[in-house]
Amino acid sequence: MRSMTLAVETLKADDLKPKTGNGSANPFVSLEFRGKRRRTATKLYSLSPCWDETLLFPVADPLDLPQSTIEVSVYHDNSNFNSTAQHRNSFLGRVRLSGSSVAPCRLDAAL
Repeated sequence: MRSMTLAVETLKADDLKPKTGNGSANPFVSLEFRGKRRRTATKLYSLSPCWDETLLFPVADPLDLPQSTIEVSVYHDNSNFNSTAQHRNSFLGRVRLSGSSVAPCRLDAAL
């Protein structure tokens, strides 16, 4: 069986909940697939961030992909406010995608 790479395009979010005193947020996206995590850059002071990033995951056996789950979480990055403190990131939202919804090639993908 030939291995492949799962490419997850992280485009944007709209109307996120404010998490700072000035009514904004510092969001980033964390993706988890088969125990591996990837994350986007943090977008400072934005409630409607645009990432336009593609995060890659190796897939050893493409036949297992339909039984897999891709977890997409959005967090507010607390570390930008106090670099000396270890604060947990604030949860903003999550969606789980079924591996069965993954298109086999970019031409077949739907946003």
